[in-house]
Amino acid sequence: MDKKFVWHLKFLFLTLFLLTEILSGIFSIVWFLEVESRSILPLTEQTIKTVWVLVILFFSAFCLFCFTRLEEK
Repeated sequence: MDKKFVWHLKFLFLTLFLLTEILSGIFSIVWFLEVESRSILPLTEQTIKTVWVLVILFFSAFCLFCFTRLEEK
């Protein structure tokens, strides 16, 4: 592969990693502080929000994995 193309891919994965980490942090703060202040939320809504944060974190981990694999090449 071309070195410039690999550099762009690494930059893309690192940027996606950082953005998803920030996004999951913001969602966690907003959603879980809201849940703590109002405990009338149904358990299913809290579960859905938790699953979304976990999906975002797994995507973030995937981006970091791809970045490190490209770094090794």
